[in-house]
Amino acid sequence: MTDTNGVQKSITWQDIEPLILDEKYKEFFKNIDPETFKLVLDESNKSKIVESLYKMLHQLDPDNANDQYIEQLLSFMKETAKAVFSTKET
Repeated sequence: MTDTNGVQKSITWQDIEPLILDEKYKEFFKNIDPETFKLVLDESNKSKIVESLYKMLHQLDPDNANDQYIEQLLSFMKETAKAVFSTKET
């Protein structure tokens, strides 16, 4: 996501939550394989996800390739997965 000056900015939960809950996106999220979200929610996969996030950040955003930022991303991913599961049930 970029701001009006073309500068990359972080996407927050506040940015994504309305999209997940918006009627026009519900169908999109219903078509995503639930296994994708289960992967994030399963604690036994945490080390794999963290490793993958480190690799991605080292390439795309090296300044944020640290434990604190990784934990924020993982938390965000879990919140998103939980919200998507709740839309799949409706």
